Amino acid sequence: MATRSKASAQRMHAKRRAYERYGVSLNRTVYHQLVQKIIHQDAQFLKRQSLRVTLHRVEHDGIEYTVAYDKLRKTIITCLPRKEG
Repeated sequence: MATRSKASAQRMHAKRRAYERYGVSLNRTVYHQLVQKIIHQDAQFLKRQSLRVTLHRVEHDGIEYTVAYDKLRKTIITCLPRKEG
């Protein structure tokens, strides 16, 4: 059985949650565009969860995603549920 790196597992989890919570299938290109928006501060910083993890709101193609971002690995960890209302 092959093992995945932590970063790979985080990417897979984020893509799965994006589909589950936003109905969007994130391909590699869109995923990296979201990460680049966070890195270049084109996303709204919401709060720091730890020294490594921050929450951001990032827009792409008319959809606002709320995501947890791992600055050490430069990966989106998960897509959080939409705020209703």
